[in-house]
Amino acid sequence: ITDEDGFLTRFYPHSGHYRPGEAHVQRMLFHLHHCGIDLRTFEVDTQQILHVNRKDSTAQGKDGVAEEKKKKIQSLHLKQALYVACLLAHKARFIGEGISERIHKIRKSDVASVTEALGTIDNGGYWKTLRLELSEQKMSTTS
Repeated sequence: ITDEDGFLTRFYPHSGHYRPGEAHVQRMLFHLHHCGIDLRTFEVDTQQILHVNRKDSTAQGKDGVAEEKKKKIQSLHLKQALYVACLLAHKARFIGEGISERIHKIRKSDVASVTEALGTIDNGGYWKTLRLELSEQKMSTTS
């Protein structure tokens, strides 16, 4: 959506049928940035990116209980385009580096502490080595 001077004010990454993925939105924002458009000057609807529930619990159906979905245009979740571009870039990096996978692994396991959570995803790597080094340092300073 543009203002009366033709400047972009809002970007809706949805239509009646087309549902662009996060990578498409990220590429579009990257393209706009490289075309010289300041990403701080317009907003992006993030309801698809943030998986926003559009059900209206106040609406009643035939049986008096049903919920109706609001139209996307009635439930906008607008964020500054620069924020959305950064969010999508960081999310892509997290996925690419396996961080999201590690987070899901922690969520599935029954851990009671940060140490247990780190042990779940560490597989004897960095955190285990760090704990050993710290305990060795502690022992050498006490002797």
